Amino acid sequence: MLAERMEEWKENYRQEGRQEGWQEGALHLLIRQLEMKFGKLPADIEAKLKQADEEQIFLWSERILTAKTLAEMFGH
Repeated sequence: MLAERMEEWKENYRQEGRQEGWQEGALHLLIRQLEMKFGKLPADIEAKLKQADEEQIFLWSERILTAKTLAEMFGH
């Protein structure tokens, strides 16, 4: 019973690690795209990006395709 439980915990930790890794990678890519399109990002935008959850990263990743300014990207 304990061995089964330990395997379950191990798998859960793997899944969490993959999810965190994916989110970090997506955020890194979004930041690179933003810098290529808009130049050096202001500190407040960088802070906002680092606090974003998965859903917000997806939204911004779509919005970068049509946004012409950082204000359009982040609703300023």
